[in-house]
Amino acid sequence: MVDRPFPLSTFPFSLLAAVALLGALAAGEVGAQEYPSRTIRVIIPYPPSGPTDIHARVVAQELSKAWGQPVVVENRPGAAGMIGTEVAARAPADGYTLCTAGVTFSTSELLTKMSFSPTRELAPVALLGAVPNILVVHPSLPVRSVKELVALAKSRPKSLFFPTGGPGGVQSLAGAYFEHLSGAKLVEVQYKGSIPGITALVSGEVSVGFTDLMTTLPQVEAGKLKLLAVTSLKRSPMIPKTPTVAESGLPGFNVTAWFGLVTRTGTPRPVIDKLNREILRVLQIPEARSRITNLGSEPGTLSPAEFGEFIGAESRKWAKVIETGGLRDTQP
Repeated sequence: MVDRPFPLSTFPFSLLAAVALLGALAAGEVGAQEYPSRTIRVIIPYPPSGPTDIHARVVAQELSKAWGQPVVVENRPGAAGMIGTEVAARAPADGYTLCTAGVTFSTSELLTKMSFSPTRELAPVALLGAVPNILVVHPSLPVRSVKELVALAKSRPKSLFFPTGGPGGVQSLAGAYFEHLSGAKLVEVQYKGSIPGITALVSGEVSVGFTDLMTTLPQVEAGKLKLLAVTSLKRSPMIPKTPTVAESGLPGFNVTAWFGLVTRTGTPRPVIDKLNREILRVLQIPEARSRITNLGSEPGTLSPAEFGEFIGAESRKWAKVIETGGLRDTQP
């Protein structure tokens, strides 16, 4: 009698599925053990020297030391961060291309039709840090408080300009939120990042700014800008005497910039988990942590799943502001 192979069709489906799952998990674990075996690219969709850039470079430098592999940072600014983000969304799902993400990442699809979906095509890896912005004005503006700024803006509708990095960014949303709560009307002027916007503020090209704390503070200390308030709900320990916008007459105002890393959806879970563990470890290295906290930022501690939940909460929060502020692009 000739022995015949046992027909595959007679195996219970659940058993086959379990075997396939175990094989996939084993392959993923092997991939994670081997990762990284070559250069990792970190795309920053903004110009150099801003807070997003600094957070990413701190982490990239330490990961390169730990893994003995180059971690190359590549700035790809434009379209409110979406040019570089789309490059990452088109990369292979292998964990060798990372991209920084911030508020714009969670709001871009709420604002306009896009050729790709950042939140579906890129998976959360780790939150690097979060920092409040500050409300500043050019010294030529005759105001010393949020209430005086609101009064001036109401008396001169659409005569005060503020810089942003593009629609959906934290500065753009802060301006819309400010208008919504105060009833004042400002004019948004778009630049390619926070640094060009601060330069425009200092020169007087624009007069009001919702800018990142540490990049702007030296200009305040030099007398080139006037500091009115902090945009978070709580005062910043970096400038504890400065009131918040909320306590200065606009209750509930809360705007915080955050910085994280994402990678292509479909990247093996063990690779994402390994990246997350290493990044969180890096953020606790004294030298790296000091460089992050010196930005006024609180280093991240979230798992990939928790970071994903955080991004979802940000999207829901800003959806209301975008709708009430009329920021959505209605073009076909």
